[in-house]
Amino acid sequence: MFDEIYRRLCGHPITTVDITAVLKIILTSYFSEKENILHTGLKDRIFADTDGPGLTIEAASAFVPNIAERRPAIIIRRGEWKNVQEGFYGGAIQDASINTYVRMIAGSHNIICIGKTPGETEILGDEVFRLFAHITPKLLTNSCLDTFRVAGLSEVKPLHEGRDHYAAMIQVMYRFHETWEIEIEPITTTTSEPVTTTTIEPTTTTPEP
Repeated sequence: MFDEIYRRLCGHPITTVDITAVLKIILTSYFSEKENILHTGLKDRIFADTDGPGLTIEAASAFVPNIAERRPAIIIRRGEWKNVQEGFYGGAIQDASINTYVRMIAGSHNIICIGKTPGETEILGDEVFRLFAHITPKLLTNSCLDTFRVAGLSEVKPLHEGRDHYAAMIQVMYRFHETWEIEIEPITTTTSEPVTTTTIEPTTTTPEP
């Protein structure tokens, strides 16, 4: 699992889709084995991506008709991303031999646990909350994220779908750095007036696995 997470989060610029994919990898891996599950009332809620009974785990942006309304479910929804400027001059790294820049991205994802009853939703939310709290140290060791934390677990609230269900939300927050280079090359035009072109090449810092 962590090899796949490392490939998604290191060696290239991290996208919102990458974070969603990593959260899904963690959830599907955990809920695929009943021995992992702490609450006895959830041990028969094994992840299944086909028709029939089981736990649905999917991104909010994905629509799979045959499992769209199957409950219980865990839905992964992206939250807000913010650009955090580093230093001066647009994040320029002053001692770099070339034009290198850095910025920090601060983002969040919301993990929504949906159950058929308030009790089922309560224990499903608690299970997911503890999973991400416990896995945080390993996730930081095996990824290029600077920080990752579980912000909290919401109260259980009614969710009006085709049938009445209930939902609780776990928010996770994270930060990571992104660096890039801007190469400016002089060009001579037919009028002999110097102009410049700009080539932007993203770079990443990949830690040892």
